[in-house]
Amino acid sequence: MNMDGSRVADITSVYDASGFTLLGLIQDNGTGSYIGNVELSPDGTRAYLLTVSGSSISEITVFDTTQRTPGTSYLVKIGSIPLKDQATDITGQYYSISAPQSYLMSPLGDTLFLVGDLNFIVVPIPASLAKGEPQPQRLQTLSRQSRGL
Repeated sequence: MNMDGSRVADITSVYDASGFTLLGLIQDNGTGSYIGNVELSPDGTRAYLLTVSGSSISEITVFDTTQRTPGTSYLVKIGSIPLKDQATDITGQYYSISAPQSYLMSPLGDTLFLVGDLNFIVVPIPASLAKGEPQPQRLQTLSRQSRGL
């Protein structure tokens, strides 16, 4: 779910949360390999999906949740972010890192955090792939919580 609760996603789809209307389907990276859940930008206009190549998590594929590929139900893929390392050992197994604490978007929508049994990885989102408005009220709440207010 994005920060304001207007959109929700699972591994294959993104929905408008108010009526659970399908906004679009998420297509994998062309190899038939994907892993984990989808993380949404704070405003819900971007969906980020971990994709696998062989036995390693190779990239994060980015989709525009406001556009479909013409003539299909698939969301438009707008790019990918290569990963130089992986957070989880998936060698020889299908391992989902879909737990909320394992895959998290920053409130500003400019960074993804991946946590697994191998590493903690900070993935800056390039500006061209990070469209989305920060959620100021949520940031204020997080700031107050971090100071114990």
